[in-house]
Amino acid sequence: MKPLNKIQWLVVTGLGLGMLPFAPGTYASALAAGLGFGIVRLPGSLLRVAVSGCLGVLAFVLSVRLAPRAEAHFGDKDPGSHVIDEISGQFITLAIVFSLYGTDHGVSGPALSFVFFRLFDSVKPFPVGWAENLDGGWGVSLDDVFASVYAGAMTIIALGFLI
Repeated sequence: MKPLNKIQWLVVTGLGLGMLPFAPGTYASALAAGLGFGIVRLPGSLLRVAVSGCLGVLAFVLSVRLAPRAEAHFGDKDPGSHVIDEISGQFITLAIVFSLYGTDHGVSGPALSFVFFRLFDSVKPFPVGWAENLDGGWGVSLDDVFASVYAGAMTIIALGFLI
């Protein structure tokens, strides 16, 4: 397996955030959540869902495809520097939240989605932990999709209490 080229390295590491020494996935999720603060200002809830959903799916596809190369490049299975999966999960969480709460809560949606996504990505309830054991890029990436479903649901519940 060939190692990552420069562009692939930038994608996999979330523009280099994956190289930060402590909790690089948190920085990558924060980047996506920060972009969510801008997405929440887009006109129309369908556009907000479409933009965050498309970014999440694009990051997921890139994560699955590039994970084997990242593992070869960094010499580790599911290397911590590979953070495009966290970016994918955060954008999918935002899409879930925006599907129900567009701008009703302003920045609360992206902020809470970040907290809940990091929680479920760390705690790994079933099937998050199970998915992590899948082979290749699927195991690296799919656990974050499952964590995003939990995070989206919990964010929607929490926002419901804020109404």
